[in-house]
Amino acid sequence: MGYQLASPFWAYPYVQYQDDDDIKAFFIATNQNNQTYLDFFAQYNLALYTDSSISGALLDWTATGIYGLTRPIFPTGSVQTAGTLNTFALDTLTMNTFMQSGTDQFYVVNDDVFKRCMTWNLYKGDGAQFNIRWLKRRVLRFLLGANGADPGIDETYDIGVTFGAGNAVNINIEPALSALPIATILQVAVNSQVLQLPFQFSFAVNLL
Repeated sequence: MGYQLASPFWAYPYVQYQDDDDIKAFFIATNQNNQTYLDFFAQYNLALYTDSSISGALLDWTATGIYGLTRPIFPTGSVQTAGTLNTFALDTLTMNTFMQSGTDQFYVVNDDVFKRCMTWNLYKGDGAQFNIRWLKRRVLRFLLGANGADPGIDETYDIGVTFGAGNAVNINIEPALSALPIATILQVAVNSQVLQLPFQFSFAVNLL
């Protein structure tokens, strides 16, 4: 692949063992194996998960090994949780219990959607402070960024954000974008809590 192990990095036996054919064969095999690893990591830039060469099982391995993320499962309906403060009536749930309820039917999450979810959760360019700009840019990046790539966002006029009672946040997507198939998947991703959002609010995606 254009990279070769330089001689200082080869494994080699001590001089007194260099005439032993078995030991020489062992070290030759070790150097060949090391070269195979070097070729692999030179060919695949694993940290750049948006690249088309990172797909399937390799994408799963990369997401888990580097970023600690696993391929999500999207239910067809919304998921309700109970256990955190103010999510259940008193004396109806055992202390320190967490429960989830929802549908038993699920979407298959392909590589494109998985990469979009990864970019939502990993993107650092918007800063760490939640605000309307942060939210709108993430929504638009999810909708337009094929395979998780950053499409370069210069305006977010087609995304509206309104706040309602009880810390409810409505993400309103204009028809120009709501017609995209990925917009429905965004709804499911937000409902299933796969995308990282401030826990103080409840979010809903509305396709206008």
